[in-house]
Amino acid sequence: MSSIPVLYHAEHSSCSQRCRLALSERGIEYKDYVLTLFGDQHDPEFLRVNPKGQVPTMEHKGNYFRDSRDVIAYVDTLPSDKPKLNSEDNSQKAAEVLRFVKLLDSFNIPSLTFGPMCMRQYTTNSLAPTAINNESFNEGAKKTIARLQTIAAENPDLADAANAIVARYSQGVDVMCNEQVLVKSIDDCDAALAEVERQLGTQKAEAGDKEYWLCGERFTTADLYLSVLLHRLTFVGLAERLFLGKRPLVSDYYQRVLRRPSFKEKCLHANEAKYWVPNVQG
Repeated sequence: MSSIPVLYHAEHSSCSQRCRLALSERGIEYKDYVLTLFGDQHDPEFLRVNPKGQVPTMEHKGNYFRDSRDVIAYVDTLPSDKPKLNSEDNSQKAAEVLRFVKLLDSFNIPSLTFGPMCMRQYTTNSLAPTAINNESFNEGAKKTIARLQTIAAENPDLADAANAIVARYSQGVDVMCNEQVLVKSIDDCDAALAEVERQLGTQKAEAGDKEYWLCGERFTTADLYLSVLLHRLTFVGLAERLFLGKRPLVSDYYQRVLRRPSFKEKCLHANEAKYWVPNVQG
């Protein structure tokens, strides 16, 4: 049981990035427990923390939060002299933030992340290592399934959790590398970013010479989702298809995010190849 929050996370995980950004924006001190996601998320020790073998997870004073949405909501309740990420009233701004959080949380992120790595014809200037492809996914899934089956046999208390992850992995590769799923995911994201461009136009007009973000002058939970999404789209090579040179206000927003101190410290490095493939060369 920790007196300050402990965040189990992975540097490149988009959900982890949102949580790190939330903690930084609120100025909350926390302890790091970094996983590489090269198999350590399935270690028995971590499966006892999160039976789904997923990051992020936060522990604080004996309470566990195993979903990024729950982590962010909890972070907003902690004492801080910095502004909250969500409004506690029923104002129009609060409703706006909630609307965009739901919109930006509705995408098939695994498809948008791994689909472009398997189908590079949809990408431009991808930062994703070429070592990540359909073949490596299938090989990795086989090894993961075999390891989880061993964990289930050797740890009866983890058998249900390990078998559930096996079932998820058995279906996951086909979904992540499915062209029809990817095309729909790209179209859904394109439609959402069109709405974001319109919203930023409204905010820019209202702000005048002041700095503005997605739902006003304050950086909110909606901005956690949008900033990390744009960073992921850049990594996988979909930025030019979906916003760079196509949506000037979204493009400008992303450049401003890259300069924001919290993002520079907690998320900027997430697109480095070393976090995606061990000993990667390209």
